[in-house]
Amino acid sequence: MTNHEKQRIMGLLNKILNKSLTDSQEIAIYEELSRLIPDPRWSNYIFWSDDYLNEDESINFEKFLDKVNDYTNTDEYIRNRRVIELIDKLLKKDFQQMTESEMVNEINKLSSDPNWANYIFVEKSCLNEDGTINDEKFIRKLFPL
Repeated sequence: MTNHEKQRIMGLLNKILNKSLTDSQEIAIYEELSRLIPDPRWSNYIFWSDDYLNEDESINFEKFLDKVNDYTNTDEYIRNRRVIELIDKLLKKDFQQMTESEMVNEINKLSSDPNWANYIFVEKSCLNEDGTINDEKFIRKLFPL
């Protein structure tokens, strides 16, 4: 996470905590934070825990940012990135390093949801308008929190 991203995250969180936002502004900020912060549980750390607050109830940004940034080292994150990488290769028909069946078999091993192919190739509910995978939506469907 770059310093610019950290500054942006801190600014957005402060806006939310000031509570002077309209519903649509708050939703837009949550969506941006979800794009910037790799840990899908980031809001739990702020709104459902006191572990990342200072004594004056302000956010301990250093501790919080370390926590959410650490998520990129977890098995869950590595698994999710691998699944997205394989799906992306399937969509692009990139079979240079693995065959299609090898990719499908690996995704089946990584995911307990047998409907993953349906989300992408049949109902296409996890694709963006341009035909690329919507990483966040697909991972949420595959591995609900």
